[in-house]
Formats: sequence, C-alpha cells, structure tokens
Amino acid sequence: MKFACIFLLLSSTLYAQDLKFSLDSINRTGYTFTGTISTDIPITFYIEAVDFYDAGKYTVKGWYYYDKVKISIPLVGFTDEQSLVLYNFKDQKSADSVLKMLVPKGEDVDMWSMIETLQNKTNFQEKFFYEFGSEKGFWTNNKRQLDVVFSNLKYAGFYSTEQFLNVTSGKEKFNYSLLNLFHEGGFKIEKSAKVGTKHKVYLSYESPSKGGFYANGYCGGGLNAGVVFLEFDEKGALSNFKHFETENCYENKYITTDKKNADGTISYFVFQESREDDSTIETELIVDPKNFTFTTKILPSSEK
Repeated sequence: MKFACIFLLLSSTLYAQDLKFSLDSINRTGYTFTGTISTDIPITFYIEAVDFYDAGKYTVKGWYYYDKVKISIPLVGFTDEQSLVLYNFKDQKSADSVLKMLVPKGEDVDMWSMIETLQNKTNFQEKFFYEFGSEKGFWTNNKRQLDVVFSNLKYAGFYSTEQFLNVTSGKEKFNYSLLNLFHEGGFKIEKSAKVGTKHKVYLSYESPSKGGFYANGYCGGGLNAGVVFLEFDEKGALSNFKHFETENCYENKYITTDKKNADGTISYFVFQESREDDSTIETELIVDPKNFTFTTKILPSSEK
C-alpha cells in the first residue's frame, strides 16, 4: 500500500499577503467506527487506548450501541495491532482484569501468555473479535456466534498523533491536516518561501514504523520517511504537492547513502527489494531545496 498524503482545507479564503507556516499536533487516544452484525444490523463503536503493555500492545475501553436503539453497552479489551478483542462483563472486577492486565498472584506470565489470556476470557456477557485485514470478525454471547463486518476499523487508530500545517496570513490562521497511512507525525518544515506569486513549503518526515499486519511487530524497528513539497496560491489554497518516500519498512525501502552535490542539491540513494520476487530497484532522489522540487531516476545496478 503506497503512502497517501491528504490535505484537508478547513477554510478556503486567505487575504493576498505573505503567508507564514508552522506545525501543530494533536494526540488522539480513540476514535469511532461502525460495523454490521449478521449482515443487516448496523452498530457503532467508540474505543480508546487505556494502558500500554509493550510497543503496539495496549488495553482499550469504550462502548458500542445498536444504531436503532442507541443505548451504549460498555466494552473493555486489548489490541496488539494484529487483532482486537472486546468484552462486555457483568462485573467491574472482570473488566479490571483486562484493563489492568491482572494475573493470578504469584504467577510469572510472559507477554505472549498474557496476550493469549486476554484474547480468551470466558466469563463475558458479550465478545467481539477481529483480526486486522480480515473480511470479517465475530460477536458471541457464549450461546451463539454471529459474523461482524467492520467498515472503517484501522489497526493503529486508537492512539495516534495528527499533525497540522498552520497557514497564517496577518491575523487569520488556517489549518491543513497532514494525514498518511504509515507513520504518526514526524513532519518538519525544512524551508518555506514566496517564489513569484506562489508560496512554497518543503517538508520532511521521519517516524518509527509500526508492527502493522506483520506478526510480532515485523517493522517495529524500522522507519518511514520521505519528503513533501507543497505549493499555495496567494489566497492560501493548496495548488500542488509532490511526495517521495525514502524509507518504508513495509515495502523494504531504505536509504543506502546520501551526498551533497556541487549545485546545492542533495542526492539520496533509495534501495527497494520486492517481497514477491526478490527483485531490486535503486532510485536516486535529487532534492532541490532552492527551487522547492525534486527529480528521480532509476539507477542501473552498477551505477552510483
């Protein structure tokens, strides 16, 4: 899945004067998603992160309701970014055993045993289970089991950082949301300037990869990084943007080396190996900060 950079314009008018740019961020601990039980019963969830156990592994709490009734039913659960399990318990002690990841006194339980325990509680009134990337999960009350289809459930959505590019004109300030699929935040403004009638911004980003769909945090030690060039008109409307990914653990893409060129440009040599057939591609990314642009060329295997 390729990087997607989405810019959400919250206001469409800025007066024709010099623009200033800055970054802000908001930490989000939860979000709302929807689903359908047994193909024709719509339901809505709100789930938020509670307590972290290890990288990408944390307890959650929230509620769900049937859209026709809208009476919230409390839920607690656990996610390891490969699956999500949610329970409704009759008593608070059982709920706390999940939220606080309690283990029997005196027992030494490793992380994987803990995950298995949290995913296989038996004293619940209701249970939802979903493996990220699957077509559907299930709901059960220990008497019957029904399929559940989730329409917008993200594997990393319960705890995230969203960055905003502030565009300021005089006393007016407007925001563009910088959203992407693989990393949280990590944006940095490298340079901004007015060039003719256009306002241009050069951004870079770098942040740790997440485990995603891969077992045992496959990309937990990797990076996702790249460059973004934005162009705004005099009223502050986004008129153009370019993006190139320099590192992506999920796609075996990373920088092997970089160098400064005599003309002020910077070359990054990006190596990528296919997971499907072990073929390799090396690309030279030439970033031109002065002119707010970049070019790329595919290199023969012997060229650098």
